[in-house]
Amino acid sequence: MNHVDQPAQPRRPYFAALALSSVLVVAVVGLTVAVRGVVQSRSEAGEGINDPTLSNTDRRMIGARGDVEYLWEVGAAAELGAYLEGQLPGTPTRFLEMNIYTDYAFATSQDPADPSVAVHAEWRRDEFTTARVPLDSSASQLPTFAASDVPWSTLPGLMEEAVKRLNVTDADVRYLQIDAGLYGTDGFTMRFYVSSAQSLGGYVIANAKGVITRVVAETMRLGST
Repeated sequence: MNHVDQPAQPRRPYFAALALSSVLVVAVVGLTVAVRGVVQSRSEAGEGINDPTLSNTDRRMIGARGDVEYLWEVGAAAELGAYLEGQLPGTPTRFLEMNIYTDYAFATSQDPADPSVAVHAEWRRDEFTTARVPLDSSASQLPTFAASDVPWSTLPGLMEEAVKRLNVTDADVRYLQIDAGLYGTDGFTMRFYVSSAQSLGGYVIANAKGVITRVVAETMRLGST
């Protein structure tokens, strides 16, 4: 039987507070607020046009193989990572986080020429856009990861495992977030979020080896994409 945490509120481990200095916390909050502003404005502009599966144009743009439908599937996941790395500065690109949905993605990376600047990228409906997000000087301390650190081949299996472990029927919200400890987690983590109209769902956390380390049931429904 799978053990599922059911916290009233997401819990933060005490070591997270110790791992980040107060200055670093300010940088993370600044990044989160700034990036969410960019995402919200662009998402509102494109709301209503999103098809939950990849189009032929989408697949060609990132070099996806075959008739793959979702970005986390084999044939699209690693290709998306390579595409984002090719579009963003740095060799390799140092990502702060990636958010991968069914047929669109967001990514934020550090500008290697100026670590106090984050480059936020959005890929949606065969369009790639970026915005520079200024941070304070402590941003150079933020944890980052490279596209090569992501175990891309494990993503489809982990997404399906999340659906099973959370007992979600007809999942209509599915996406994943990848970071290297940006929000106080213990190093590189991948979170797979799932929910549906019939079940609340939640998320599972997996490590860099693609091993699930925690299952968290939500107490309220996740927002629709």
